[in-house]
Amino acid sequence: MINKLILLCALPLTIFARDFNTLPDCYRVQVGQASATSTIVEYFSLSCPLCLKLIKQEFREIYEKHVQTGEISWEFHPDPQDISTLQLMVCLEKLPQSKRWPFFWKIAQSVKAGAPGRSCFFMQELMKHYERPLPLLHDIHFLETTRAYRESYKYLKQNGIPSELPAIEQDGTSIKGLPTKNLIAKILLPRRKK
Repeated sequence: MINKLILLCALPLTIFARDFNTLPDCYRVQVGQASATSTIVEYFSLSCPLCLKLIKQEFREIYEKHVQTGEISWEFHPDPQDISTLQLMVCLEKLPQSKRWPFFWKIAQSVKAGAPGRSCFFMQELMKHYERPLPLLHDIHFLETTRAYRESYKYLKQNGIPSELPAIEQDGTSIKGLPTKNLIAKILLPRRKK
């Protein structure tokens, strides 16, 4: 009995099935194959130091071991409670899906939480590179006129959205724990044994 209890404590805890609407596809960054057996969604914010740290330090290995192999697909879902994440959404909306991943990866590797002016400048420069300039990205009045702003408002006023970041879910079910390479390996282990 004690061995079973120890085993249960070592596994991630499923909290609840998603009971809220996600943001539209144009704001989410998807990487991996559509035919993957599982989809992991990571809710993040550019103002969250832990979110950025995990993306920078853990995701490359998760990508190489699980995404590139087709075992899982991964989706980065913005949590737009800060201006930098809202600005990111405005940029993502202007890019085709094929450009969102390289854009997001460069942003995530370059920005620092708590430096919204610097993040905005870097996004503007990168959007020029993609030939989709956003010269007013820094202007709050401009941001308030965007679809991203309206979608953010609709998303944030829902009950049940993740309250702590980063947060992850697997196939629509919230998983307790940080999206580290160890947690991902642990939640995928039962699928491999089947």
